[in-house]
Amino acid sequence: MFNFQAQCDKDLPGDRETWTQFWELHFLFFKNQHDTEEYYEEWKHVELDLRRERWSYGYTYDPETYVQRYMTAKNNMIQCL
Repeated sequence: MFNFQAQCDKDLPGDRETWTQFWELHFLFFKNQHDTEEYYEEWKHVELDLRRERWSYGYTYDPETYVQRYMTAKNNMIQCL
């Protein structure tokens, strides 16, 4: 599905990101965290919320938001332990 959607992407005016660009950045963020496996049980809910926000509100990828939400989830898990 990802490849199909990428082929259907159109160049957007200005600096707006395409469907493909958003999802590539979204998944690479979680893939590239050094402790992603260790904190998976906590951040998987954040990832789902971010996907829902994209579908519902059309939010763009914001690295600062991703870092903040990931760190909050990670800290929540540390506090529970």
